[in-house]
Amino acid sequence: FAVEDFAPQRLAVTVTGQEAAPVLAGQSRNLDVVARFLYGAPGSGLQAEGEARLRIDPTPFPAYEDYQWGDQREPFQETFIDLGRTVTDGEGRAVITLPPQAPDSAQPLLAATTVSVFEPGGRPVRESLDLKIRPRATYLGVKVDQAEAPRGGDPTVSLDLIAVDPAGRRIAAPGVTWRLVSENWDYDWFQQDGRWQWRRTSRDALVDQGSVNIGAAEPVRLTKRLGWGDYRIELTGPDGAASVIRFTSGWGAPAEDAEAPDIVRVSAGDKSYAQGDTVEITLKPPYAGEVQVAVATDRVLDFRTLTVGENGATVRFQSDASWGGGAYVMVTVVQPRDPVQTPKPRRALGLVYVPLDPKGRKLEVDLGTPEKAGAREALSVPITVKGAGLGQRVRVTLAAVDEGILRLTRFESPDPAKWYFGKRALGVDYRDDYGRLLDPNLGAPANVNFGGDEIGGEGLTVTPIKTVALWSGVIETGRDGKATIQLPAPDFNGELRLMAVAWTDDAVGSASKPLVVREPVVAELALPRFLAPGDTAFATLELHNLEGRAGEYIAQLTAEGGILAPLRKAYELAVGRRLAERVPLDAPRVAGIGKVSLTVTGPGFSTARDYPIETRLGWGRVTRTTTALQQPGAAFTPQPDLLAGLAAGDATLQVSYSPFRGFDPGPIAVSLLRYPYGCTEQLVSAAYPLLYAGNVSQDPKAQRASAGLTQAVVRLLDRQTLDGAFGLWRVGDGEADAWLGAYATDFLIEAQKAGAPVPAAALERALSAMRHISRPEGWANISYRLEYPTWWAGSPQASEAATAAMRRRASAYALYVLAKGGRGDLGRLRWWHDVQMKSETSPLAKAHVGAGLALMGDKARARSAFRQAVRSLGYREESDWYQSPLRDLAAVIALAYEAGETEIARDLQGRLENAVEDPEALNTQEQARLLQAADAMLRAAGPLNIEGSGAIPLAPVAGGPRWAVGKLAESRFVNAGEGAVWRTVTVTGAPVAAPAATSNGLTLQKRLLSFTGGPVDPGALTQGDRVIIIVSGRAQQARSMALVIDDPLPAGFEIETVLGPDDAQSGPFRFLGELSSADLQEARDDRYVAAMDLPGREDFDFAYVARAVTPGDFLLPGAQARDMYRPAVNARTSVGRTVIAPGQ
Repeated sequence: FAVEDFAPQRLAVTVTGQEAAPVLAGQSRNLDVVARFLYGAPGSGLQAEGEARLRIDPTPFPAYEDYQWGDQREPFQETFIDLGRTVTDGEGRAVITLPPQAPDSAQPLLAATTVSVFEPGGRPVRESLDLKIRPRATYLGVKVDQAEAPRGGDPTVSLDLIAVDPAGRRIAAPGVTWRLVSENWDYDWFQQDGRWQWRRTSRDALVDQGSVNIGAAEPVRLTKRLGWGDYRIELTGPDGAASVIRFTSGWGAPAEDAEAPDIVRVSAGDKSYAQGDTVEITLKPPYAGEVQVAVATDRVLDFRTLTVGENGATVRFQSDASWGGGAYVMVTVVQPRDPVQTPKPRRALGLVYVPLDPKGRKLEVDLGTPEKAGAREALSVPITVKGAGLGQRVRVTLAAVDEGILRLTRFESPDPAKWYFGKRALGVDYRDDYGRLLDPNLGAPANVNFGGDEIGGEGLTVTPIKTVALWSGVIETGRDGKATIQLPAPDFNGELRLMAVAWTDDAVGSASKPLVVREPVVAELALPRFLAPGDTAFATLELHNLEGRAGEYIAQLTAEGGILAPLRKAYELAVGRRLAERVPLDAPRVAGIGKVSLTVTGPGFSTARDYPIETRLGWGRVTRTTTALQQPGAAFTPQPDLLAGLAAGDATLQVSYSPFRGFDPGPIAVSLLRYPYGCTEQLVSAAYPLLYAGNVSQDPKAQRASAGLTQAVVRLLDRQTLDGAFGLWRVGDGEADAWLGAYATDFLIEAQKAGAPVPAAALERALSAMRHISRPEGWANISYRLEYPTWWAGSPQASEAATAAMRRRASAYALYVLAKGGRGDLGRLRWWHDVQMKSETSPLAKAHVGAGLALMGDKARARSAFRQAVRSLGYREESDWYQSPLRDLAAVIALAYEAGETEIARDLQGRLENAVEDPEALNTQEQARLLQAADAMLRAAGPLNIEGSGAIPLAPVAGGPRWAVGKLAESRFVNAGEGAVWRTVTVTGAPVAAPAATSNGLTLQKRLLSFTGGPVDPGALTQGDRVIIIVSGRAQQARSMALVIDDPLPAGFEIETVLGPDDAQSGPFRFLGELSSADLQEARDDRYVAAMDLPGREDFDFAYVARAVTPGDFLLPGAQARDMYRPAVNARTSVGRTVIAPGQ
């Protein structure tokens, strides 16, 4: 699962509008809106707005789901309707009106309405309601039914015609004319912009026509023998009702039941069954035949075969504990083929669910809490559980969660009785095996239809948004089934949902109850989620006297971290009065974490709240390294000029030492741990510093980004499928190639060696996948990317070559990983060395085979493989994102040391001099492999003797000593060894000056548009306005790339909707043109992030909707784009300012 950034709702909003009744032509419809604060008061005096999207109703008349409606030729475009704004009254009520709609459409339509009520701080709480729009008095429906075509003949098509009124009731429609038309398509191919494209045109031929009187009781059936091809039926009524429905006759027909199996009537009767009872199943097939009966839940529990005549049969099963709360009985009847009577094999399917009465297995749970509790008071919740057997242990858990969080996803309270004993989806595949039988008449299979925050991103360290989610742990009740559970006092004004789950060895139960938590006077401060240096924001102070004494209340704001929030003011609050006032807030001039504190005092009342808030620049950090030789006995103290040009409060400085010139693992570790994105390769690479060190950094952002080796393992395993493969961004996405799977499995083995808890079953699955990958014939069974698309390497031929290379190199890596995991295949490794290596160009693949051979004991072939790997160094493969000559060099060194080929490894070490002058210019694959090489090299070189003082010692990375420096003048580092060593100072921070717009192999533009497609002036926005932000550009290179887009938000904005290709193809956003299909898009607290595989010399366009939530004057950051594996390919747009005026 994924957890996205969110802000809990403070309001509960309901919208009603007689949704069961359709909106007729000329009618308007009032939407009744009710808002209440979750702390138990009406949402009075709040802004509310509405919008609607008029679209085709996908299920206009549910009672007639087999019928099709309207004119399918009609190019209906989704329409956006602004329903205006209003203000809620003293009871929190408002009315928003959908005006009369008169679309020129024969289609049954739907108005998808959304009402937003704005919290005092400007955030909207949305609620939706669908209204059926029926501008026509009559709707004509068509159901297409096709009979099997006789051998060598044309199929028979039956068309059932009905008429309904706007409410879906059957009505008579006399004098309906019909035309049956054959559509003959011509396809024309042409070249445009160097690419082949096609268009088609239709030549119509009238097949038949006539007039019918459609009754209100039975459908009118038109039956025709039609040649194979495409057709349409056109219906026109005297009152203007019309339908045009397309269908296909013969092979490839889309009719719902053209090749569907017949139906077996299966019944379990009306008797109620309990566990252990004999269940009687009655079968009534459409014809005699061989019958298979299976009982199944998430697996097959019982199976019978019998012969049944046309009169049917009764089958008896003994239910038991494996049935759980019930089971499905699946029936298949097969009638063998008769060359004369039944030229096709006939089959019929049936299914029935048999519930079991869970009598005695449900517990009654009661929560004995009042309706209201005081904020900051410990919660004492009495729980009583009834229904447990005598002497049984009763255990219970209690969760208390902010209702404002649960409403974001419409979370349903846990109900274990429903889970265990309710009707569940059939957990096994129900396949029609006759779909695999050859139809001897057609010589082809008989068709069947049956039945009806992974990408990461830099992110924020803190936000001023508070969440409440409390959990008790497992508590055992007394013998009387009672317990009192204590929960910590929530600092909270709102509504908690108390959710209790109780169980014994054979029974379960649950209960849920709301609990309003608040102080007598609610005092809240609504802040933006973050700030940027130089911003001015208007926070919203809210005071609501619900139960306090009337009188004068004094509110005061204080701030830390350079934030200015000057407020000390007295307010007269009568009982029941609520007020909201804007308070100016000036951001500090430096980045960092600050705090705004609110205190309110009044008659017999006092409260205080703290709100942490981060001030961050609108552009990323940079890393600078300075390397110098430090002689024995020499001392070093960092100078202030090392931090020149970096924002104060945001910069960090580390000092590290290495015996190798220009090659220090310290800066690599810093860069990896700060890497903001997270595909599987980046996730694994960024965790490599954790394999070689414990506490790799005291920086809180680095700690949050990594959170330890165990978290990296857990995140990786979250992307593993049952066949052992890993997804690129998420489980089962099929985007990761097999080489990356080997890299992930290699990491799991190393993590297990380092002490991380790697589940044995997960590792075994990963190794099982590697066994398939090590042999090309096994690839089809694994859900990795099997081949690269034609655009991957610039041409079909080049992409085929890239696919072949990836398969070879993945096979070599898999063989090494298997050997490392104790499941080596010596014969395959030897074959790879003796045969495959002669034509292989990748030095890393050769080194993998060499290391695998060494692990299996074949030292001679191992040495031969490494020597061939050395001769291949310098190779570059543009179509391989992860490959570079530096990556290969570092990996060959690390693998040679591991294989005991020390002489080969040492001869290569000199090539790494000055390899890490700029860690940010390296991709994550290069950095991880350099870290592996450094670990091997430093262990071989022995420890360094450096004495550091006045700085925080960090655990060595790959053996290299490191320190984090706080106060420069107090730090001192002495080389206490006998030889000179290389010192590297690594400084990381955000530049004070905004970076200029750049374009290096990519172009990038950022635009703000209105909902009508016009440009938006970012300096003239009003609180509540919405804008469409488009980030677009083009690759200027021929090679494909792993593109990432990172667009930081202004502090006053919050993302409301991320748009995709479907949003721009039709509907109100079609003016955007074609939007790119992203592998992943995320709406974060402070930025929009997207990733995609971008072909060479192709355009990309992404869009999202943002709302101006907080008034003020804010930095408008520039968007950034980069090739994740060629960091030098990047682009950035310029920064600006945006001004948001206060709303009404």
